[in-house]
Parts: sequence; structure tokens; C-alpha cells
Amino acid sequence: MNDRYNPPVIQLSGVQLKLSGRQLLQDFDWQLPDPGAYLLLGPTGSGKSLLARVLTGRLRPQRGAVLIDGLSPYALIGGYGEPLFLAQAEVACREAEPLDLYLEAELARAGESPAALEPIWPVLDEHIADRRTVLSDLAHGQVLLAQIALAAVMPVRLAVLDGHLTYLDRIYCTAAAELIEGVNREQEKFLLAATARLAGYFPPVKGRFLLSGDWPLSISRLEDREFAGLPSGAEPLGDLLRLHTLISPVLHHGITSGRNFTIVEVLEDGLRVKITGRLDDALAELRVQGMSPYRIDWEAGG
Repeated sequence: MNDRYNPPVIQLSGVQLKLSGRQLLQDFDWQLPDPGAYLLLGPTGSGKSLLARVLTGRLRPQRGAVLIDGLSPYALIGGYGEPLFLAQAEVACREAEPLDLYLEAELARAGESPAALEPIWPVLDEHIADRRTVLSDLAHGQVLLAQIALAAVMPVRLAVLDGHLTYLDRIYCTAAAELIEGVNREQEKFLLAATARLAGYFPPVKGRFLLSGDWPLSISRLEDREFAGLPSGAEPLGDLLRLHTLISPVLHHGITSGRNFTIVEVLEDGLRVKITGRLDDALAELRVQGMSPYRIDWEAGG
């Protein structure tokens, strides 16, 4: 008779972490019992990046246990098991390396061949015309989509995407969902996507958790009925705007949602956006991305 199967667990028990004299985690307990894709929601500053660094061994708590399949992330990083993958939204956008070489190099570090990219290239080719384009020349959403694709095929037990879904517009969210949906098909692993809010559209993933903005960090699970009306920043807030521009509408597809706005729709003469921060900050972000609005129409309700 076979022993009963106990699913692998990502587990934090009694974790305490203090940085610069501030107690960030105090007797913190949390676990993910089953492999799959999980969505971690929480407002800016609530501790998503902190948790990502603790889980992947970038930060070592003063007390408590951080375990992945019963092993600490430091043992995994040390070469005694599978490596861990942490992709932060800002990093790859500054790289002066062609996209295809970047993806191949990241896989090689994890001991995987370029052949692992074959399932994801069709999705990336639809949104990135030339695989040889250097990362710093790609639109922000294109780089983030490439990192999501990399996390989907990376031969790791735990892949963490920190901040990615916050900056994706509707078009890239749909592509990202297609990639994340396939995470658990070939191999059982964890993918944790941490985001301050969902930009545009993103379908449900396996689990949804909300981080509180209070210290020490606390996490609660969200039920579907609770998700729609969260005041936490999990959904875009504010009224809709219609931004008219003199720039060719072709360029609008390279503009991605930012910290202070979410793109709702690409129009012939501009964009419809939902403001999540200050209007002046949203307009400044749009100008940096190459759009110069010449007229703004408010739409009631949002």
C-alpha cells in the first residue's frame, strides 16, 4: 500500500525580520500547500517585494523558518536543489542585450537548453516583432511579458514575478494570462505574481491573497465575492478619461499602463484611461512614453 501523498509546501513559520531598526515581520506564518499560479495583491508599500525577497533567499530573517519542499531557499541557491527565480519589473528594462540572448542566458544559468523557449515564442512573436531587439529598446510591457514567459518555462520550483502585472495594459494582460495558464501543465511548480493592482484585464488565477498595509506584514485569502469591490488598489480606481493626441495611433500600442493610470482602450485618436493616482503624474508618465495629449474629456462613473 502506497504512503499517502503529501503535497509540497512553501511555508513560513514564526518568521521575524528587522531592517534598519524597523520590525517588518513578527511571528509571521504563511503557506501555499499546492503548486500552481498564485496572485498576491496589495497596495504599494504593503510588503510584496519584501515577501518576494524572503521567499527567494535574498533576505534572511533573524528568526523563524522559510521552507520550500522542506528546504531553505539558501540551500536551494547554494546548488543543493533547483534554483529560484525572482524577476523584478524594473531590472530587465535597462539591459542592453538582445531579447533572444537574454532569455537563453537566463535559462542556461538554470541548466536549461534554448529548446525550452519553443512553447513561448509564438506568444512573444505576436507582440515583439524582432527577437534581436535589445531589451532597453522594447516597450515596458514587452519586457515584462518576456519575463513572464521566462518564468513559465524556467525549470525552477518557485518563480516570483514582482510588480509585473501592475504595469501591463489589456493587450499584454491577455498574453500574460495565456502564458501563466500553462505554468502547471508540464511540471508542478509555484509561480507567484505580486502586484499593487491589476492593469486593464486579468482573469482569475489559482489563488488570490491580499497583503495588508500594516506592519508587521499580514496576509489574508480573498474569496471571489470579495475581490470585485476591494478598496485596496486591487482594481483600477477613479474616473475614466479620453485623451486625444496628435501622434499616430500606431504608437499607442507601445504605451503601457503606469503607476498613476491604466489603459482601458486604444482609440483612433488617443486613449481611454482610468486614473489611479494624480492627473498631473499620469500625464507626465504618458509624455515620457511618447504621447502628448492635446485634449482631455472626462467620462462619468468609470
